[in-house]
Amino acid sequence: MATRAAIETNAATEKLSDEIEPLALSREINLATASRSDLEALRRDLKTADDNATTFMPRYIAVFKAERDKVENYALAPHIGKNIVSGLLDGVDRRHAKTTDLTSRMLLARVEFYRAYEKYVAVGAITARRMAAARHRQIILF
Repeated sequence: MATRAAIETNAATEKLSDEIEPLALSREINLATASRSDLEALRRDLKTADDNATTFMPRYIAVFKAERDKVENYALAPHIGKNIVSGLLDGVDRRHAKTTDLTSRMLLARVEFYRAYEKYVAVGAITARRMAAARHRQIILF
């Protein structure tokens, strides 16, 4: 039962993790040749990923709590000794604590990346607008 619950939890956390980044964010983009609308779409996707990563942990922890509850309910069956239940739940709690700590640090790094990349893209968008305006002025002058 504990193994099955862990497998289900792994699948659920992977699904949650896959929902952080919009699918469009994984495609290659050449920032030098990207259009203004492409850059704005990229910025929106980065903001969405930032928001999703920021709100990820409560949902992640809820998945772990559901796993622990399943294991605990199964383990409290009359045929299992209390010391076995205690050891099993301690192991689940240790695994959850380690995984949650690592995931929390990874999410902080992802949020920092999304924000830095968004600022970089914003500078590129501003530069592209300025270059377009300069080209427009040159056309008008000639």
